[in-house]
Formats: sequence, structure tokens, C-alpha cells
Amino acid sequence: MTAQKAKILYVDDEKEILNVMRMSLEFFGYEVFAVDHPKRALHLFSGAPDRFDLVITDFSMPEMNGGQLAIELLKMRPDIPILFCSGMLDMNAEKAHELGGCGYLQKPVKGTDLAETVHSALQKTAIKPL
Repeated sequence: MTAQKAKILYVDDEKEILNVMRMSLEFFGYEVFAVDHPKRALHLFSGAPDRFDLVITDFSMPEMNGGQLAIELLKMRPDIPILFCSGMLDMNAEKAHELGGCGYLQKPVKGTDLAETVHSALQKTAIKPL
């Protein structure tokens, strides 16, 4: 899947981080749906789960954390790849996988790490030709 065709749902309650990450992902050629609240993201996703190729979510958010959001998203679409993004010291790739995610990004996220991790997540989920 090429970046130009990939649609990413990015969720973070911190508006400044949300805007920076949206701009970074758009710079790499992705179409980004940036949402500042997990319940709004859930509503957007539920309207058209197949619209998205990847979800990136902050882990620590009010009312519903990223793990809870992932559970709900995976109920609607079990194959959706989810990357967790967090500045929490107790969050890591292993915990991300336990929560159903395909990867983890440590805040603050470097542009090269973002590009590589997103590309890798999309490649793992791309349908391979027979």
C-alpha cells in the first residue's frame, strides 16, 4: 500500500501533539483524520470502518484510554492495525501487542521513527498477491 492511498485515523487528546503528528503524517503522504477525543474517533470509525488503513492512538486519554479504544475498534474490524503512541514509561511494544496493537511509538516521536513504524504497520497488513 502506498502512502498516497493510506488513510490514517490519529487520536490524541493533546491538540498541539495532534496537529504536529497530523502534519508529519501528511508530509509523508498519508491522508489523516485527526481526532482529539477517543469517543469521537469511535463514532467516526463506526460510520465506515473500512475507510481506514491504520489507527494511531495515544494511550493516556480522559474517559477512554487507547487500550479501551482499541478493544472497541477491533470488535468492529478485527484486522485494523493499531499503533499506540505514548510518553508513559510503563508503556512499551510488548504491552501494545498485549492490547491488540501492531506496534508502539514513544513520545516525543521522531519523524524517521514515525515514517518507518507507520510504513511497517501498513506493509504487514497489505494483502500479498498469490
